[in-house]
Amino acid sequence: MFKMNYEEIVQKIVDEKGITKEEIETKVGEKLKQLNDLISKEGAAHIIANELGVKVFDLEKKDFKIKDLFVGARNVDLTGKMLRKYEVREFKTERGEGKVVRFMVGDETGSIMAVVWDTKVIDSLNNFKEGDVVKVTNGYVRNNNGFKEIHLGKDSKIESSSENIEVGEFKPQRQRKKISDLNVGEFSEINGTVVQIFEPRFYNACPECNKKIDGKCATHGDVTAVEVPIMNFFLDDGSDSIRVVAFRENVGKVLGLSSENIKGSDFNEIRADVLGKQLVVSGRVVKNEMMDRKEVIANDISELKAVEVVNELVKDL
Repeated sequence: MFKMNYEEIVQKIVDEKGITKEEIETKVGEKLKQLNDLISKEGAAHIIANELGVKVFDLEKKDFKIKDLFVGARNVDLTGKMLRKYEVREFKTERGEGKVVRFMVGDETGSIMAVVWDTKVIDSLNNFKEGDVVKVTNGYVRNNNGFKEIHLGKDSKIESSSENIEVGEFKPQRQRKKISDLNVGEFSEINGTVVQIFEPRFYNACPECNKKIDGKCATHGDVTAVEVPIMNFFLDDGSDSIRVVAFRENVGKVLGLSSENIKGSDFNEIRADVLGKQLVVSGRVVKNEMMDRKEVIANDISELKAVEVVNELVKDL
């Protein structure tokens, strides 16, 4: 099934017709009134796109930019820079055993998670490292907790590309959610108030890859380890509370300190200032098996601005 959400349809109209989002919103509102609210906003946006001559789903297209991908697209080719490469995971199901590996690929229009299922394609990933430009062929786009992913099977390929790809600052896809609505495995953004915080701890890490080490780094050999801070705190947004795990510079963002000043600071004094602070946290939701609860591994943390609070209230109304 082909699917594109409301924001994606609006953006596609903006990109192709050069009109503003406000103009499209007005047209959508008029269409909803005309049809007595018998269709959804997505449906109204589809109608507006059709009236303006915008093809929402181009089923004949094969070479895609990431921003143009839509759920349900097949035989997809794209070229991008490998931004993140994750470890191979093994799994077992009733139908047998297998392997899967993920990597994040980006171009000048955005980034997307690629999921590789075929053993031969997984083996070919050994030829590439983060920063390499690759061409992905014969992928298909699926939805995973509201995010698009490109999946690669036995008919897919990953090859080196000489194309020059400029990628902006890498920011994973995310969606703002209430804490009570979080699902394990998704990358989401939450905001709330710090209601409990624990003193930072430190571990030795490789300065090249940031992985925890005990002596040598498995990838980079003999290195001079750096001390990396890790800190836990609880965030509450009124719907529920959740434990957040912060590393490196994100610890400093919560405490209001530079990285070099975290160790040795009077935590009890800082703690009083942090409790009650309102933060925006984006990261991956994971399951703490030992405690049987959901947690967020923070990717980015910032203070919640007053204008964001107002916008959220307006949205809820």
